Amino acid sequence: MIVGDNHARGCAAEVKQLLSSYFEVFGSINPGAGMKTIKDTASAKVQHLTKKDVVVLWGGSNDICILLTFCYIFTDMEAFITYVNKQSMQSICHSTSYS
Repeated sequence: MIVGDNHARGCAAEVKQLLSSYFEVFGSINPGAGMKTIKDTASAKVQHLTKKDVVVLWGGSNDICILLTFCYIFTDMEAFITYVNKQSMQSICHSTSYS
């Protein structure tokens, strides 16, 4: 499952083409969403997943314009990773770098 902002658009379809039909790939895109919204959306959608599943959380670019919220991107990612680990799932988080 790939959950992200508009930068993740189309990624689920591309990943699905690269994997065998044994795998299911889902995407949930929230255009213009900040990391907190992406994290909340992902948390609600992953409750039925297991340790065999992988969740990709992709966002942060819509938070960068406000420097003070940049640190919250990582706080939200950390909270999601903690939640996923308690649910015995695997996660991959990606955030746009600020430089």
